Amino acid sequence: MTVKPVIDAAKSGNHVEIDWGWQGNRAFLQGIRIEVDRGDGIWRLLTIDTTPGYNDTEALPATTTKWKYRAIYLVDDQQVGEWSQTAEATVG
Repeated sequence: MTVKPVIDAAKSGNHVEIDWGWQGNRAFLQGIRIEVDRGDGIWRLLTIDTTPGYNDTEALPATTTKWKYRAIYLVDDQQVGEWSQTAEATVG
């Protein structure tokens, strides 16, 4: 079985909401790794999460830019399956 998270990102007030779920595989998965690219082309760890839905509370930039997010599931702290499609949010 190959698992691939489905995520969405949307600006909400002064943060970005990242929506994700278990895709019906909660019994087999333990968490999710979410990474962010804040417009500079570098992917960085944002969080390891175990509860669907996450708020990125990084201060929003003064100028408009796109933040990109991607995620991959975890089992025993190891990445499993495939990376999600990239989700974007316009911020600033």
